[in-house]
Amino acid sequence: MSLAPATTSRPNAREVLLQAAFLLEMAGESEPGPVAPQTGAGTGASRLTARQREVARLAAVGSTARQIAEALAIGRRTVETHLGNAYAKLGVASKLELVQRASELDL
Repeated sequence: MSLAPATTSRPNAREVLLQAAFLLEMAGESEPGPVAPQTGAGTGASRLTARQREVARLAAVGSTARQIAEALAIGRRTVETHLGNAYAKLGVASKLELVQRASELDL
């Protein structure tokens, strides 16, 4: 009996980050910019913490919570918490809406 892990076609964390970097570059951002301080009066991504913005950006390019967790070395549940908080601040109800409105939200 072999104990080697089964191979899957799922991309690894490095591939997800490379894809995100490519998409950011195509959108005119070579690296994520600084997040404006939270004042409560901001709109869009400026209302997010740096980590919420990072997680939301990866989710907006199609990464799963598990892939984001692996890429950022955090727990899947932590990713889901960051996404939930980001959704509330951005006024979106789902990942689909986040993906559809990503450029409008400055992600």
